[in-house]
Amino acid sequence: MAKMLRIMPVVALLCLMACSFGCGRKPPGPNDRTKELARLGIAFNNAKLDFNMGMQAYQAGQILDAATWLASAINRSREVTSEADFSGSTAFRADAHFWYGVVLIDVFALADKSSLDILDKQGNKIGERASPQLALSYMDKAIELNPAPPLYYWGKGYVYLKTGDSKQAISWFNTAIGRDNRDPNFYSHRALAYYELARSSEPGRERLSNLRLAQEDCSKAILLSKKQHTHAYEVLVMIYLLGGQVDQAKKVIQDMDSEGLPTNRAVEIYNRSLK
Repeated sequence: MAKMLRIMPVVALLCLMACSFGCGRKPPGPNDRTKELARLGIAFNNAKLDFNMGMQAYQAGQILDAATWLASAINRSREVTSEADFSGSTAFRADAHFWYGVVLIDVFALADKSSLDILDKQGNKIGERASPQLALSYMDKAIELNPAPPLYYWGKGYVYLKTGDSKQAISWFNTAIGRDNRDPNFYSHRALAYYELARSSEPGRERLSNLRLAQEDCSKAILLSKKQHTHAYEVLVMIYLLGGQVDQAKKVIQDMDSEGLPTNRAVEIYNRSLK
């Protein structure tokens, strides 16, 4: 009898363990984990394909297509959170969130509001929700996942620049430049922010100061890019025209042409200013 009493707790414990696995169901084994990793691996590879399609669309100026592909990349990679199992997955998810944020602010800024009907691959409307706040939330998520890339901080400046908050834009561009002072794109966009500040101020010392800072940033961008940064030249044309230096603006366009850079937009800016 005493022996049975000693055995009973052990039997009870074994029964409890059996029930914890579903009262008769086998516990997850190596094969289940292999299947799950295979499923996630397929999802991750598909997410990478969607991301590449989104970036190609964005570079081609197809903003709405880019939004669809990047939204899909985020959704497909949502469960791929183990860096140990999928090396580079955290950086990938951060990039997907960042570029989706960039696309969202571009969708928001589109003049054609028919884009408000665009759907992502889950059937959710993107356009009607596109806003600076939503774009920033995706960029904040990117920074949370991977705080290292200076580009992510430039992105926040880009959002504020698009919404007319030049001072906030400059603050974030400063952060990006503080992390990487060799990227010409950071300087050309900060130059544009300084230009916008100058344009919104009355003629006088403040305007001249902002124009000078904008011109300095354009010069840095052009130098860093070895005279191959079209955006910096275009901003420089705008700076000279606002300052009344029409001949200097014309010379910048000539310099662009001699460097083999496209001048269409710069010429358009120049001609518009003369009307």
